Amino acid sequence: ATRLCTLTSIFREIMEAASASAALAEAASLPDDISEDISTQSAWLVFPGFVASVPHAKLEQYPRYFNAIKKRIERARIDKTKDRAKQARFEPYWQQYKQYATSRVKDIKDRAAFARYRWILEEYRISLFAQEIKTLERVSPEILSRLWLEAVK
Repeated sequence: ATRLCTLTSIFREIMEAASASAALAEAASLPDDISEDISTQSAWLVFPGFVASVPHAKLEQYPRYFNAIKKRIERARIDKTKDRAKQARFEPYWQQYKQYATSRVKDIKDRAAFARYRWILEEYRISLFAQEIKTLERVSPEILSRLWLEAVK
């Protein structure tokens, strides 16, 4: 019963944070490319069945992720060029993950490393778009590349 109450509480907090960031994004009238990227990130975080499939420790981080999204939106309203430059740094890592995650062929060498890569990507977003939130662990392009090689090569 306690675990169910905790999950219910986390779910409520996540949905409120997701809703708040979506409303902020809508009100910000961001360019389509930035808006679509934010929507894609949100959709990869909150999808049908996410509470059952995302590890509890990661669910607890969702408010941080959505707080980072809000910070990004606020900054993107002011400087779209800077947001796009940060997105360009992030995109190659995201695309390689997304390609493998959505592929029918699961040529993944180390599933734990692949899962870790997924969540390190969220930390990398924080490091790029909302540094004041702080990442839970060190993250850099070098760390991402090394972890990717562990996961799929």
